[in-house]
Formats: sequence, structure tokens, C-alpha cells
Amino acid sequence: DRGSWLVSTQTFGTGDGATVAFQLKYDDGDSGNAYQREAFLPVTGTLLVFDNGTPVVEGPGAGKFQAAYSGATGGTITFGTAPIAAHVLTATFNQYIPVRYDTQEMPDSRLFVWRTDGTGIVEGPSIPLIEVRYAGEF
Repeated sequence: DRGSWLVSTQTFGTGDGATVAFQLKYDDGDSGNAYQREAFLPVTGTLLVFDNGTPVVEGPGAGKFQAAYSGATGGTITFGTAPIAAHVLTATFNQYIPVRYDTQEMPDSRLFVWRTDGTGIVEGPSIPLIEVRYAGEF
């Protein structure tokens, strides 16, 4: 889904008064096949976290949160103080979606049309990609 990189006001946990670490999650699928997915690669500078609708400031210490933006713990939100029991935790963020090539051979580079300043491709042949779904895969 081309819009999966933008996550808006999604519930990722509920406070219990003891747990401080939560994995970012978001709703995916259509109405007949809805489910929650984990988000492992939030984009730095886009993450907004709310505790029962109240914004939480990013940083170390009580009443704040720290986020892991990559690596084995990517997408983990750790609060300096455990959220109060029954408080709903929500987040808005952009995320990177890791993909890999789904082909055994790459097209000839002469088939690509490059920008005149050499900074990227203007057009080229279709190259199939497949989403990497689990943190252990990237």
C-alpha cells in the first residue's frame, strides 16, 4: 500500500502502571481483513506520542519517552515512567518500509534514463520489489 509510510493517530498500547516499553503498531488491511502490524523503522523527527491524548515529550527522564529508530529494537517506545493503568497510548509518525528486490537479474543499466545532474533515475524498467515484513529480515 503506497500510503503505509504515513501512520496517523494509531493505538500501540495500553498502560498497566508497570510496563515501560511498547512496540509501535498500526492498523493495516481492509475492513474484511484488518489487523495490527508492528512498525520497526519510524522516521526521526516525525514521531509524536500521546498518553491518553496528552502529548509526551521525547527525551530521557520521568514523564518523557525515548524511541529506538533502527536496529534490533527499532520501533520500541520506552517511557521514563510507566503509563497509568488503562491509559491509551497513540502515535503519529512516518516510517520507512524495508523492501528487497524480487528478481534474480537486474535490467541492463542502459535501459535507465538518468537525471542530468546524476542524482537519480527519471525512468526505467519495472523492477519488482517485495516488502520485508519482520525485523530479523533487515
